Amino acid sequence: MAQARRGPQRASFYNAEEPVTAQPLRYFGQLPRIGPVAAAIAVLAGTPMPATAQAGSQAANTPTFADDIAPLVLTHCAPCHRPGEVAPFPLLGYDDVRRRARQIAEVTASRYMPPWKPEPGYGGPFVGSRRLADADVELFRRWAEAGTPAGDLSRLPATPEPAAEGWRLGEPDVIVRMPEPFGVPADGPDTFRNFVLPIPIDRAAFVAGLEFRPGNARVAHHANLRIDRSRASRELDAQDPLPGYEGPISPQAHYPDGHFLGWTPGQLPPLAEPGMAWRLEPGSDFVIQLHMQSTGRFESIQSSVGLYFTDEPPVRTPVMLRLGRQNIDIPPGDSGYVIRDRFTLPVGAELIGVQPHAHFRAREINGRVEYPDGQTEHLIRIEDWDFNWQDVYRYRDRPFLPAGTTLSMEYVYDNSADNPRNPDRPPRRVLFGQFSNDEMGDLWLQLLPGTEADRVTLQRSIMPKILNEDIVGYESMLIAQPENAVLHRDVAVLYMTAGRTAAAVEHYRRSLELDPASATAHYNLATLLAAGGGLEEAISHFRRAVELRPDHGSAHNNLGAVLNAVGRASEALGHFERAVALEPENAAAHSNLASALAAAGRREEAIVHYERALELDPSDTDTRAALARLLGEADGAGSNVTYHQDVAPILHARCVACHRPGAIAPFSLATYADARPQADRIAAAATARRMPPWKPTGPAGRFVGERRLTDDQIATLTAWAARGAPAGESPAGEPPAGTRTVTAATDEADGADRLGPPDLVVTMPVPYRLAPGGPDVYRNFTLPVPLAERRWVRAVELRPGAGGMRAIHHARIMLDPSGAARALDAADASGPGYDGLMLDHARFPPGHFLGWAPGRTPAAVPDEIAWPLDPGADFVLQLHLLPDASERLDIQPEVALHFADRPAPLTPVSVLLTSKAIRIPAGDDAHVIQDSYRLPVAVDLLAVAPHMHYLGRHVEANATLPDGTERALLRIDDWDFNWQDEYRYREPVHLPAGTRVAVRFTFDNSAGNPSNPNDPPAEVRFGPSASDEMAELMLQVLPVGDTATLLASLAVKGARDDILAYQTLLQADPDDPVNHTALAVRYLDVGEHAVAGEHLTRAIALAPEFADAHYNLGSVRLAEGDIPGAIAAFRRAIELRPDYAEAHNNLGGLLASTGAADEAATHFRAAIEADPANAGAHFNLAGLLFGRGDTRAAIEHYRAALEVAPDDADTLYNLAVALRSTGDDADAEEAGAHHARALAIDPSLAAR
Repeated sequence: MAQARRGPQRASFYNAEEPVTAQPLRYFGQLPRIGPVAAAIAVLAGTPMPATAQAGSQAANTPTFADDIAPLVLTHCAPCHRPGEVAPFPLLGYDDVRRRARQIAEVTASRYMPPWKPEPGYGGPFVGSRRLADADVELFRRWAEAGTPAGDLSRLPATPEPAAEGWRLGEPDVIVRMPEPFGVPADGPDTFRNFVLPIPIDRAAFVAGLEFRPGNARVAHHANLRIDRSRASRELDAQDPLPGYEGPISPQAHYPDGHFLGWTPGQLPPLAEPGMAWRLEPGSDFVIQLHMQSTGRFESIQSSVGLYFTDEPPVRTPVMLRLGRQNIDIPPGDSGYVIRDRFTLPVGAELIGVQPHAHFRAREINGRVEYPDGQTEHLIRIEDWDFNWQDVYRYRDRPFLPAGTTLSMEYVYDNSADNPRNPDRPPRRVLFGQFSNDEMGDLWLQLLPGTEADRVTLQRSIMPKILNEDIVGYESMLIAQPENAVLHRDVAVLYMTAGRTAAAVEHYRRSLELDPASATAHYNLATLLAAGGGLEEAISHFRRAVELRPDHGSAHNNLGAVLNAVGRASEALGHFERAVALEPENAAAHSNLASALAAAGRREEAIVHYERALELDPSDTDTRAALARLLGEADGAGSNVTYHQDVAPILHARCVACHRPGAIAPFSLATYADARPQADRIAAAATARRMPPWKPTGPAGRFVGERRLTDDQIATLTAWAARGAPAGESPAGEPPAGTRTVTAATDEADGADRLGPPDLVVTMPVPYRLAPGGPDVYRNFTLPVPLAERRWVRAVELRPGAGGMRAIHHARIMLDPSGAARALDAADASGPGYDGLMLDHARFPPGHFLGWAPGRTPAAVPDEIAWPLDPGADFVLQLHLLPDASERLDIQPEVALHFADRPAPLTPVSVLLTSKAIRIPAGDDAHVIQDSYRLPVAVDLLAVAPHMHYLGRHVEANATLPDGTERALLRIDDWDFNWQDEYRYREPVHLPAGTRVAVRFTFDNSAGNPSNPNDPPAEVRFGPSASDEMAELMLQVLPVGDTATLLASLAVKGARDDILAYQTLLQADPDDPVNHTALAVRYLDVGEHAVAGEHLTRAIALAPEFADAHYNLGSVRLAEGDIPGAIAAFRRAIELRPDYAEAHNNLGGLLASTGAADEAATHFRAAIEADPANAGAHFNLAGLLFGRGDTRAAIEHYRAALEVAPDDADTLYNLAVALRSTGDDADAEEAGAHHARALAIDPSLAAR
């Protein structure tokens, strides 16, 4: 590789996203860096002279062993050629080397030794390269021809200690050994075996490095190491009578957190750099895949692994990408069989290293990179692949691969008789497989994304690619081994992971035909059958699983659940009891046992297990509701329905959240005295299913937090009203009738928290005074979030406050990282908050819906999909307020945040189905709006959130699977704007790639619609006001395919949807310059620069002094490559708004790129004067000042940039450079600290 590429370095910015308040979102150009001084820092840090350079200094004279040969041998040969290692003879002392001088000269001239396969000039340079320079090869030849002169042997470098005398990285923190030796026969084919080594730790640890010791280097060829956090590998080991097990390594064994783990002779991976350790969980096993070769006599081997821990948790975590094909099928005699694979990065990342892998028939290995600009380079090339000399190749200067870079591999195989390494004579057909007589073709790449969010995006885009290729590989192996039960089980797991249930069931059935004694296969098959409704067959397999493994707690629990479902409650109870005894921490088993005990009349025991289940899983709302119902029942309840025994639990579980003093409902149901006068009203509303409000139709129990009453509950309420609403006897210890009898839902007006104490509460700075009377109010309020570092949010609770509980109809909670909402809030003179759209500056967190409605119980999302909240962000509350008829209300809500303990590994994606081209004629009582979208990748659907206004009547969402199967997602037949909600599925709905999701909205704009706000009806168009209309269905999905593909597809769809929205707004008001500008920005997003320019030209014609239009016109000109035009547009924006900081900064960057440094500095200063917190302007000005020699001024601006962005590695690095250049000792000390911090944040800076 010609040179390392880095990510976008700080220079001037431009933005084409925000039509009103511009923000620095995109980079262009590059200010010059200070190379010579940066190099000086490296020199001051100390860099030893390479052995090759030392040898070269003597090359003109007769070479000697002491001065020239010994340094080369000790560096390139001795790691393997020493006692206890794999090489057949030592090369440590003069006599060792002298006796083989001519042989050494020959094997080095042929490049056979030292073994180093990558071709020079095709990638790299690589760390630890064993390749000799041409001059070094010449030295060996000349030394042998000169008679092997010794030279002054007193000057010999120290001979390395043999590995057998100690661990080369020092004493490990933990040593893990094979439990017993394995015997290797004296002769025969090479042996491949997997050994499972339990790791004896009782708490999580951070691993900075490991050292593998083969135990017998004579027979150990190489080893691959994986981590298995399940017991799958341990079970395979137990089934084999000998140590370890044969066959493919279990698919449950993985490389840990993006790290290569392996060993080849002479290889010693270094300790991880600070912040890049990997996490090791207790209960994990090492799985060592060991290639062993016979030596002519019986040998035994007992390998061990030394682990080195650190207290420093990982700050940056790599990601492993595997390119390759597993459908390899090479005909006999084919000397040019080729496989290819490629992958496009959705985010930028550094490339740490690569590891090619193939077997004996591979001949040529190629790894390439194609950058977004079309430039291509080799990552690695091996022209003479040798299975015996595979390795991990780490780049000395890590190349940066920007988003959009395509990585590719191409391997060539020779399955002819002319291939001397072909193990088959005559050649035979060869398929993919993990044995060496099969064939493989992988190129592993270790990538280091810049941020945790990028890591998650990259990991999620890679996972389905590897999963699908693994399925192909296992099916290929089954072609050769159709009777292998383990392969059938392994591929079934992969199919389950991919959501392909039918294929998984088929392979589990076949595996059980071959191996009926596998408890795991019976259990997994039963679980799949039960989920598909095959309960009786599921029961038989669960029974067999517990017969084979009586201690299988989960199998007992699942068997009990299925038995209970088919009406065998007493038998189910026994299995629940057994499950709890075996797995005391199993929350589901405790809950199931409690339910069974309650049904059997064992109330007190049931309460104990419900409470234990909630201790283990406090988020289980079903268990909490069941416990509440049980606690609300009185012992010995008779057949008469009473308030205390029967009605209060229903009302407090379903109604009191809204029907209580100070809440939004018109009357309270918190006490018997409140409920008794409303008894008939309650019964009528329940029978008509008007209350409690729950709009979706379809089977009960599909959504989390469902408020729908059961038929039994409706019957109870009706019977109570019919009997005159009797009070009944208060439960023991509770207050008498007329006071609260059962603890109601927590009181938001009092500030209680439904999810426990929050980690952070963000309050609206000042209250908004809502005047009495008048129409509904729609207003946006900004709440700055006081955070010092990124946190991951698992739950958001809106506390409306006393006034808010009476006035807030519903709320949307959005995020604005730009500060635009804060500026609009400050500019609005009518009080806190501002009116208008939030289409641009405020968004939901990626893949999440945040909202509030009365009675809606906030739910924490799993930590795995928590969302990131960064310092400087603001919450923007979009509130729909209902004024009181006579009283002024003070509205001052709070947002309570609950954080996850660690970054979330998964990021949901929002799929928005909508049409913004809404135009509903007056009198149209069945106006239909539709939208659909074809999923380019498979997803798991987590939740849906519909949104319409008052004319909405019906919404129906469906999915059409690739095979034509229709699946209902949501149906609401009686839409009510007052009761919109988010509906979260209890179990994710899997939608394969190619599924088309569709929604159909029906609107009623007739006089017969009682919710129609217009009398008489009038034409209604798209708009955010309640008097306008909207049609949206948000789907929250977790991709199980290429996330980048999904996001790119949705970005185009979103831009097109927004284009329709702004076009609709412009139809109503064609002379609105703001909407012309916003529409231009959307056309920029889809690459239609000419159309964007037309709308900006129109906006400027309508409002010649609209600075934002000129600013975005500059963005268009820049995108078109018209630098003079861009400069002119930015200049005009500044003329109209002299304090336009971003325009000054962008103009300064363009001027700097054209060589106008003085004027560029003037604009950078103007940007800083307008916005002292503009870190980019400080950074850019500092670069210019340093280039002019004004070091002290540059230092001050670098420091100012750091005050705004203290973790910016580029700023820290350049500040260190500038400080060190002053020659001052105090500055040098400070420089060292900044330099160290910069490298900790961005280790790639060390390559400068």
